[in-house]
Amino acid sequence: MFATIAVLMAFSRFTPVYGFAVLGLCWLAATIVHEAGHALAALCVGWRPVVIAVRPLALRTIGWTIVPTRRITTPKARGWVALIPGGPAQATRRKFMIIIAAGPLASFGSAAVALGVVAFWPASLMPTRVSVAHIAAGFAILSFHTGLFTALPFSSAGSVSDGWQLRAMMKPDYDFLGGHPARWLVTLNKACVRLREWPDWLIDLVESQSADKPEYIEMVDALRIGKVLDTFDVSDDAIRAMIARFRDRHGASAWITSIEAYCLAVYGDDAESAAAILVAEPEAEKPSVMALAAQAAIMARSGRRQEAHTCLKRMIAACRKESPYANQTYRDIQRQIKSITF
Repeated sequence: MFATIAVLMAFSRFTPVYGFAVLGLCWLAATIVHEAGHALAALCVGWRPVVIAVRPLALRTIGWTIVPTRRITTPKARGWVALIPGGPAQATRRKFMIIIAAGPLASFGSAAVALGVVAFWPASLMPTRVSVAHIAAGFAILSFHTGLFTALPFSSAGSVSDGWQLRAMMKPDYDFLGGHPARWLVTLNKACVRLREWPDWLIDLVESQSADKPEYIEMVDALRIGKVLDTFDVSDDAIRAMIARFRDRHGASAWITSIEAYCLAVYGDDAESAAAILVAEPEAEKPSVMALAAQAAIMARSGRRQEAHTCLKRMIAACRKESPYANQTYRDIQRQIKSITF
């Protein structure tokens, strides 16, 4: 309320449209400053911001993609930063606490700067129709509000404040590396980062925790196959060995069947065997993106160009439904399949 009054008073004539527009920009600026504090602190301590979001837009820094936040499933926050450590040496609780604390500190700092503008801005530089001091006062109030309410320890609607996270990590029994590495993998997956860019040290760290969490084993084995395929420099014998090892350890699944069929069609030049593998697997009501890729590869290898083209269109459409971020892996798969016969 006080910020609204301050900003509206910035105009010599009562113009609600301009006033509320400037108020909205002040809210946006306050949120940008807060999230920039997190992101800059992350860079300073060797972490890597993956997504920096300020509603209504989110920027993926790996691959540089901007998407509307309404297409991302996130807590009801005005902004957030998703990040991962730059290496095992940076994956410490202390550095993560620095990153979290930097957001509220940036908000309080910007509020102090804005109040300095209010106090010391020369009157001779004031425009006649707009009061910079009043706008700065409104921004200061909004920045202070942002810093205060993110610093307070609370949780709501599935989201937690910076203060809540800091209080949790200050507890002596807090196991930082017990749960965070798997969350970092989820961060990369939600941001649709290419598997070949996922750090090996992080996958190794998650694998080292599989003694206590056996569900990690299958995930890690699948990631290793995905990383190899995403290089597009694949040895047919090597990938077959990895697929066979995966089947031996985890049994059959629709995903590994699609991978095997795709590899047989693309790298093994054996569309007939690939088609037989897919036929043996019960057809899903909505085929996965990888299953569509396998079908397109089989059709292309069999010379059915039009059917392959239609299947590739379905594959790209399915990718867009799965994630708002551009999926360069499947774009490369599309080019790879087209190169077979197109």
